[in-house]
Amino acid sequence: MFSVLKICLARARIFRRFLIQHGFVLFILGPMVVGAVAWVAERYLDLLRQPLVQLLAPNGGFPDRPSTVLGLMAAALLWPSTLREVFGRPGRGQDLLDALPISEARRFLVVVWVSISRVLLLALVFGIGLWTLEQEPTFFSADGELPSRMGTLVLAFVALAMINLLLVVVFVPLRLASTGRLLGLAGVATLALAQPWVPARWWLAPFAWTGRPMAVAGSAALSSDPRFLVDPLAADMGVSSGLLLLALTVASASLAGGIFVRRRRLDLEKAQSLDLPVERRGIPGFHWLEGRVTLLPPSTLAQLRRDLLMILRRFSPAVPLALGLTALADLLLVTVALDPSLPELWIHRAMVLAAFVGALAAVSVVPFLLKEQLPVFWLEKSTGVALEHVWQTKWILSGLVVLPQIALAGGLILWLGPGNGWQGVVSMLQLIASAGIAATLVGTTVFEIAEQPILGLLFSGFVSSALASLMIFYPQAWWLWLIFFGYFVSLVAGRAARRVRYTEVEL
Repeated sequence: MFSVLKICLARARIFRRFLIQHGFVLFILGPMVVGAVAWVAERYLDLLRQPLVQLLAPNGGFPDRPSTVLGLMAAALLWPSTLREVFGRPGRGQDLLDALPISEARRFLVVVWVSISRVLLLALVFGIGLWTLEQEPTFFSADGELPSRMGTLVLAFVALAMINLLLVVVFVPLRLASTGRLLGLAGVATLALAQPWVPARWWLAPFAWTGRPMAVAGSAALSSDPRFLVDPLAADMGVSSGLLLLALTVASASLAGGIFVRRRRLDLEKAQSLDLPVERRGIPGFHWLEGRVTLLPPSTLAQLRRDLLMILRRFSPAVPLALGLTALADLLLVTVALDPSLPELWIHRAMVLAAFVGALAAVSVVPFLLKEQLPVFWLEKSTGVALEHVWQTKWILSGLVVLPQIALAGGLILWLGPGNGWQGVVSMLQLIASAGIAATLVGTTVFEIAEQPILGLLFSGFVSSALASLMIFYPQAWWLWLIFFGYFVSLVAGRAARRVRYTEVEL
């Protein structure tokens, strides 16, 4: 156990150094950007409060859609870090601890400790978000039930971490952990949740159980009705949600531990072969770009072809994570479309908003791609490529990666949207405008904070979400919003080339 403690202390020191190194971004610049996003979002919260309560409020049935969707979304966020913690980063070599004389049981204890530490940070962020969104003192009221509610919420996140750990050690030996197969499983889960004629959803029960405390907390924070403080299913069963989550946590951790100790060493090669960034059959070379696209200069076409190949070869875990979040946004779109409790106008608004979130998730790979290219960014500067072509490439790439989401989500809106066909066409136009705003802003501002892609996404997502919200909720003045958007983009584009020139090269 002393070796486990030493490894955990070493990981804590590494995390402390990370905080010191990125202290300005995390504690000064980050809160400023997040605060600006929250300040703008607060203006729209009163409009969205009642529809969100109707979507999140869990009913007595099980499993219900809102809880399962929340559980799946949180699991998708935790999946890449759990896979990397168990087997190391795929295609980047084994973990350094594999060369040390440490038993697999002790390695599992380290993985559990790190997973719980990370998920506690996520639970803290979720709790702070609920506190800022609370309309009246409902969920965080000064009564004796607050510690119990917070404990249940934290336990739900811990249970999700253990479920992810179990899924990792099960999916890798079954060769189901690649991005393509995970997206296939996500599609099956989407169909099981979306279609009312598919009653067999019990295999999604763990995600529904862990998502119910999140749904209860969210609906209670957004509404002043005290009825939302109680989970009706747990009340009917006479068992607290905390006990059910504790049992789920212990069972998942026990199964994962047994498989981890017996199979991890045997499955290292399979895990390292996941999504290797090598040439594979079926990946296009995009050679047709150089012969058919004559409007762009050759240097832009060469960079665009390189960027597209890097994305298709999954240059980092950001690619499957962006795909998973886009798929979950489309799942949310389908869930909203099939909810009979909302009026038609709000269904169309929510569908466009969910599709826009999916577009924002899809285009989020562009800042992470630039972050990956910074160590070799000196190539562009040393070969004499025009600086305008460098940032224009990222702008064009942002538009290309968002096109599949526009096509898929637009088809779902036209197919599932209630009312007449004209309303679906209007929603489709709103989606095109909103996704175009997101792609343009991410592409033109990607060099503003190139070393910190998450903060860059917060900034561009903040501005694009504000403009997209205006386009969705106030479409009557669409021409005014487009004029404002064009003026803002002209200001950013005017300094984009200078930002490329002064972008620091990482070594």
